[in-house]
Amino acid sequence: MDLNLKSKGVLITVAVCSLAMASILSAIPIVKPAYGVAWCDNHKSKDQNWKDGCSSGTSDCRGGKPYHPGSGHTRQFHLGYDAGYTHVCGYR
Repeated sequence: MDLNLKSKGVLITVAVCSLAMASILSAIPIVKPAYGVAWCDNHKSKDQNWKDGCSSGTSDCRGGKPYHPGSGHTRQFHLGYDAGYTHVCGYR
């Protein structure tokens, strides 16, 4: 395969850009929960159970946890979980 200098430059540029994009995209799952926790903490009128649930919801984009009275968590925890999950991960 005979590539001229211009073609090699284009290939190198594409490779560098791909690596840069990969590093940016790999950081997004880390940024979302951190942003979400700050968003949860800014709700000053909410109790600590709600804030704990909210923080848990922001870090779990794999699926929601519906309120279940036997789960050991309060209803406020689950309301916070749903709010945090929805705010950071989108609607379920």
